[in-house]
Amino acid sequence: MSEQIVTPDTAALTVPNKDAKINLLDLNRQQMREFFKNMGEKPFRADQVMKWMYHYCCDDFDEMTDINKVLRSKLKEVAEIRAPEVVEEQRSTDGTIKWAIAVGDQRVETVYIPEEDRATLCVSSQVGCALECKFCSTAQQGFNRNLRVSEIIGGLARGEDRRRGEDHRRASHYQRSNDGHGRAAAEPQQCRSGDGNHARRFRLWPFQASCNLVYLRRGAGAG
Repeated sequence: MSEQIVTPDTAALTVPNKDAKINLLDLNRQQMREFFKNMGEKPFRADQVMKWMYHYCCDDFDEMTDINKVLRSKLKEVAEIRAPEVVEEQRSTDGTIKWAIAVGDQRVETVYIPEEDRATLCVSSQVGCALECKFCSTAQQGFNRNLRVSEIIGGLARGEDRRRGEDHRRASHYQRSNDGHGRAAAEPQQCRSGDGNHARRFRLWPFQASCNLVYLRRGAGAG
């Protein structure tokens, strides 16, 4: 499967054909500002939209009330905020929830791990893994491809949206997850999707973000 790479120079060319819409989850801040500039808008519009996307998990332009209706209509014509869909859910007795996320004709996982004073969301950045760690079942599948930025960020968005529903069921108020992790099941330092800075995009959410790393000894295999 071929992979489309998004760079600042091609931010306006991320649509495969003229009838398709740009998925704004694929764009970083610089690309988003260029996108709005090409629409004849001021760069600060990018910051407004990104706040709605990442702080409020909003994927509906009509809900972005600090953006005028004319611009919202223009955005709906040329852009979308589309995260991949959850197709399966598994629950553990300890409260851990695992979601299978559809990325094309393949699946990756987002995992919610609750604790007494915090919660962690683990997201994937690759389909499969090339590191061949003996203890990891995902590694046995081999490496297939890097996820697009929208697929990585979308996995986090879907997990956060489902997690908020969990907390609503448990209490009358909720707090966002304290931690977001790019997990070793999709080794984040090997992934170069899009601009290569998807981990930085995690920090746009109001929780602590980090990447789990797998270290290899020189001359030794993984695991």
